[in-house]
Amino acid sequence: MVAINSFDMGVNSMEEDLYIRTINEFRIDFENNVLFFLNTLRIIKDKKINSEYLEYIIPYFDKLCLRYHVDKVRLKVNYEKPNKELDNILMIIKRAKKAIDYSYLDVSDFYYKNYDYFLGLKMNKSFAIILKDILKEYHHRIPGKIIKAPREKIIKGDNFMFSESIIDSDFFNGLKKAADKMILKVYDYLIETNLKEINSRKMYLLKNDFLEIGKKYHKLKFNVKINNKSCKKIEDCFLDEVGANIFRVKEIFMK
Repeated sequence: MVAINSFDMGVNSMEEDLYIRTINEFRIDFENNVLFFLNTLRIIKDKKINSEYLEYIIPYFDKLCLRYHVDKVRLKVNYEKPNKELDNILMIIKRAKKAIDYSYLDVSDFYYKNYDYFLGLKMNKSFAIILKDILKEYHHRIPGKIIKAPREKIIKGDNFMFSESIIDSDFFNGLKKAADKMILKVYDYLIETNLKEINSRKMYLLKNDFLEIGKKYHKLKFNVKINNKSCKKIEDCFLDEVGANIFRVKEIFMK
């Protein structure tokens, strides 16, 4: 359940926690999926592999490995020849990272649009650290609320050993499960909320997605009415932003 399982239970409203939690946990699920994918590359480290895109995404892999205290992947790569299977996965990773980054950047935009209301919002420390890091990466103005958040500390730790290797299809399946998990959190909110109706065009356009995920995971039906109208209350605004983030995640699989 959303309220009971929230990492900051009771600190914010359900809508605020839902907004921050869905972004943060999808990022974590995605990053762990990428780390397991990197284990596939470790297996072929002694062989030269072809890839036109690996060169451009290696810096992100290096940063991710340091974040999770994992040894960097050392590869012999021929950047002049394509590898369709590998390059397709790398492009998916690029799109997913971009979707996550833009979702975090929108938190800053939403902050400035709702400044007075945002003053009381409590942010998870790890979320604030990542948000500040992404804002700096994209040269965005940093809200005063997180200006004092420490920068992400990248410290080399002990090597992390994976229990098993994965195949390419597992990466896509893992990413789709992370997307399902994100939508399921919103579905649980729709069951638990005391709101009688929600005014949000983005949430309205996701109604079929909610119905499909509900059937897939045998969920109870929710009773809240979702209207195809502009947001009227701050709760609607938060939920509209949640809907925007779900659309970004869906677009990862559409290209």
